[in-house]
Amino acid sequence: MVFNIGGAVGDSIWIEDGEMPIITMQGQADYFAPFQYGIVTVPGTTVFVIDVSGSSDISRMANAFGNNDVFKTPAITDAYTTRANDFNTANDATYGNAGDEGLFAFEGAANGNGPWEWIDTAAVKAEAVAWGQDGDVILDNFYAANPVFEYLYVTAGYGAARARAIAYCDTIQGYLSPRLYRGLIEQPFFVGVKEFSTSEVSVYPNPATDQISFVSEDSNPISSIIFYSLEGKVVRTESNINATNIVVSNLDLPKGIYFANVRFKEGTTVKKIVIQ
Repeated sequence: MVFNIGGAVGDSIWIEDGEMPIITMQGQADYFAPFQYGIVTVPGTTVFVIDVSGSSDISRMANAFGNNDVFKTPAITDAYTTRANDFNTANDATYGNAGDEGLFAFEGAANGNGPWEWIDTAAVKAEAVAWGQDGDVILDNFYAANPVFEYLYVTAGYGAARARAIAYCDTIQGYLSPRLYRGLIEQPFFVGVKEFSTSEVSVYPNPATDQISFVSEDSNPISSIIFYSLEGKVVRTESNINATNIVVSNLDLPKGIYFANVRFKEGTTVKKIVIQ
């Protein structure tokens, strides 16, 4: 299994049919790592680093492939799941995550940037001196990513700031634990699909316009092809092919980058295609 807390990935191509389940948690108003698709910034600076997919994008892809179905039957029912599902459904028009299992969003700007994080400020300063560093600079960088902690620390003391963070840790554990149990113990997940290398399928022309051909180079018949957008949504499906060479006509897809999940009787591979 994979679980993510507040992170994002720069390359989501590895998420495909047959991958392990993903649990991902993040503040929907995270300023530094985008909840959907966007640019990572460095806390305490205005430096833009890289385009990435955050929790919303990653969860949508995992669910579109059915990789998180292990959490759905039987359904997990508890207060944490209800809270996550209600938020995802209510904001479906914004994030497109209604029904997505394994996604827990922390709501609001105050909870956007790692509300589960806390540090012992006195210990940080002491360690900084020991290593010849400036403890105040280190703390300022932490506060830049977690201003609510700084506010509570200044106004109510370290104990109150720490207590708030621990409450969020409890929520993370409450949502994460039953899914870890489901995936690793109750219904262990096995990747039972052989993954062929992408070199065993030729795609042309690429970029394409109205039609595109797929050829299995080792005479392994293609059974189906599923086209996905960058957001992980299925935009077209070709089923019951049973041939080593297929021409997909009348694509009728907007210009952009897509992923074609080419499936065989045993195995699958993914090809990146461009429509222009």
